[in-house]
Amino acid sequence: METAAEQCDVAVIGGGPAGSTAAAFLARRGHRVIALEKAHHPRFHIGESLLPMNLPIFERLGVLEKVRALGVYKRGADFEADNEQGYNTFAFDRAIGNSPPHAYQVWRQDFDKMLFEHARECGANAREGHEALSIEQRGPRETRLEVRTDEGRSYRLQARYLVDASGRDTFLSAKKSCGARTTSIRVRRSSATSAARMRARARMRATSACTGSSMAGCG
Repeated sequence: METAAEQCDVAVIGGGPAGSTAAAFLARRGHRVIALEKAHHPRFHIGESLLPMNLPIFERLGVLEKVRALGVYKRGADFEADNEQGYNTFAFDRAIGNSPPHAYQVWRQDFDKMLFEHARECGANAREGHEALSIEQRGPRETRLEVRTDEGRSYRLQARYLVDASGRDTFLSAKKSCGARTTSIRVRRSSATSAARMRARARMRATSACTGSSMAGCG
C-alpha cells in the first residue's frame, strides 16, 4: 500500500535567496508552502555581492533592516580593466533610472540563514536537511516529490506548483533531462584578477567606515 503524500500548494526546492524569497512571498499570500533545503543553515556559499536593485525587494520582503545590520555598505564596484590602475570603478549613484545609490556586501551563510528563517516567520514550512530526490509530474497541477532527510527518513510531497530554486544543482533540468548539468567547474584566477578583488575589498572596508554626511567624502 502506497503511503499517502503530504499535500501543499507550492513546494520550493532550495533554501538560498531565491527559494526563501519565493517561499516568503507565497506564504504571506496564504498559500501552503513547503521549502526544502538539503543542508543546514548556516552553510558556506559563494555570492556575497548584492546590487542596488536588490534593496527594493528586501524592503517589500520586510528584511531591509536585517540586511543593513548584516552587510557592509557598498557605494560601487571595481572591475578589472586594461588601464594604468588595472581596474575601473562603477559608482552606483551614477546609475541610470531610479536605482538606489548603494548596495551591501554580505556573508552569504548569514544572509541565507536570515532569509530562510524569515520565510519560516512568514508562514512557510521551511525544512532543513531535507533533500528532493526525484520528481513525477502526474498532471498540470499535480507534482509528486520523493524527499529524504539527513536522518534517513523518506517521504512524499504532492504540490500544485513546484519552484526549482536549487541554483547550480539544476534539480528540475537534471531530473527531466532538459539540459546539461555541470558537475564540476574549475576557475583559475589570474594574479591581476586577484589583485583587483583585493583592491575592491580594501575600498569596501574603507567605505564601511563612512557614516552620515562624511560618507560623500570617502574615496
